[in-house]
Parts: sequence; C-alpha cells; structure tokens
Amino acid sequence: MRSIVIVMLVIAVSVLTAQTLRHAYLRWLQNQDSVLEKYNPTFKDKIKNAESLDALEKEYAKAREEVKKADAELKKSKRKVNRYCDEPFKTERELKTAIQNWERRSEEIGKTRFFWICGLVIAIFGAVLFGKWMWFGFSFVIAGLTQMIWWVSPSFRYNEASAEYHRMLENKFFLSLITLLFVGILWLLFNRQHASKTKERSTDGRM
Repeated sequence: MRSIVIVMLVIAVSVLTAQTLRHAYLRWLQNQDSVLEKYNPTFKDKIKNAESLDALEKEYAKAREEVKKADAELKKSKRKVNRYCDEPFKTERELKTAIQNWERRSEEIGKTRFFWICGLVIAIFGAVLFGKWMWFGFSFVIAGLTQMIWWVSPSFRYNEASAEYHRMLENKFFLSLITLLFVGILWLLFNRQHASKTKERSTDGRM
C-alpha cells in the first residue's frame, strides 16, 4: 500500500509542478506584444486593454452601428467590399470574436472553481475515511485529486491577450499551488498513519 501511495503522490506532484510553472510563465513572463505593433496599430490594442465585458460590449455596439451605416451606403452604391479586411467590418468581427472569447474564459473560470472545490471535498472525505477503511478512503482521495488536477490543467485553446484570459491563468496558478500544498498535507497524514500502524504491529508482536 505504501509504495502505491508514494507513486500516486509523486505523479501528482510532478504534474502539478509542471502545470504551475506553465501558468506562471504564460501569465507573467511570456511577452505577448510584438515590436511590429507600433508600426501598424490596430483595434486589437483596445481589445487587449479592455478591463471588462461591458467595455467590449459598448465598443461592439458602436461597431455594429458603423456596419449598418456601411451596409446602407453599399446598397445604394452597389459597391463591393471585402467584409473580412475592410472597415468597419473588420473591427466588428474582431470585437465579436473578443466577446466570445471573454465569455468562454468566464465560463471556464466558473467551471474550474466549482469542480476544483468538488474535488477538494471528495479528497478530504477520502482522507477522513482512510484511517478506518484504507482502500475505500484512498479511492476517494485519488478521485478527488484527479478532479482537482484536471481542472487546473492548461487550457489548450487559443491564448489570447485579454484581461479575462489573465484572470483564468491567475485562478489556475493559485489553485495549482493550493493543490500542491494539499498533496503535501496528505503525504504527512499518510506518513503519520503508517508510522502509527507500524508501531501498533511492533507492540502486538512483542506481546
């Protein structure tokens, strides 16, 4: 049993350490600006610096009005335009994408917090049972840790430079750290439990 617990905890620590370092790098060390941006400034700078979804929504409402005006003028003139590259269609498209990404990140943050807390509760429940029913409790500990590690794992979607994406990285970074600390506490509890049982067996053997 001891060897199985050691292997599982070593795997958990290895995975969590790698994830925590990745979150820290993406949030605070990775450079998301290009030197070329100053030569070709775009509306993306405004999107990147938006601090809330409301700010993006207001800009999108303005862009939608511009698109409506442009559509009306195009109907009169019957002129053809590239709706992907030409303004105001390009700005409206970029804002729409930014809002969709922001909403996805907000949803991901909510799910991460909820399921991580569920995993923590399950793991604590298993740790309580571990002293009396070892295998039964250990199965709950593994189930809880798996849930916690999975939900703080890196997001493999496009890494956009937005405030909500940064908040998601911060959430996952700190939850990863707390999970590492929790694994350390579990290891100490297991060692104490193992030492106690070893002592009881040696005492019974002498008797």
